[in-house]
Amino acid sequence: RVFISLHPGDKNEKSVYDELVKFSPVPVEIFTRADFPSAEIVPGMDAVVVSTSSVGDMASCQRVARIDFFDYIMRESLKAAIGTSKWEPHSLGLSSEVDVNPSELADAIIDFSQPEIRDKMLKKAEEHFPLPTDVGGAIKKMADSLEI
Repeated sequence: RVFISLHPGDKNEKSVYDELVKFSPVPVEIFTRADFPSAEIVPGMDAVVVSTSSVGDMASCQRVARIDFFDYIMRESLKAAIGTSKWEPHSLGLSSEVDVNPSELADAIIDFSQPEIRDKMLKKAEEHFPLPTDVGGAIKKMADSLEI
């Protein structure tokens, strides 16, 4: 089953995506922020497909597998913004990275059904986004980072 959460900046009506839902070989549901904010959807997902979105980091923090999907324009925009087309979450092992090719995207999604691939990515997420071990630890880290 596929859930699509539209970007808050998407000004299209949900009905624009009706044909995607109608002709998909698998069940598809489309949500807006008004239906369910991403923060409420991510914890229930097996994997997320994102494009340079903070939702990807949210998924990594919550131990949800992640695929970062790029098209040519996004790749060039990334290069212009940060001086490289390499996406750091992928370099750190936090995500699979897919460029525009739909069959490559399908393969990446299928890969997540293999425990060794999924577990390796989630272990990297655990390394880079460790959960606090002490009560109040996260709040203390935030407060300490705000001190000048």
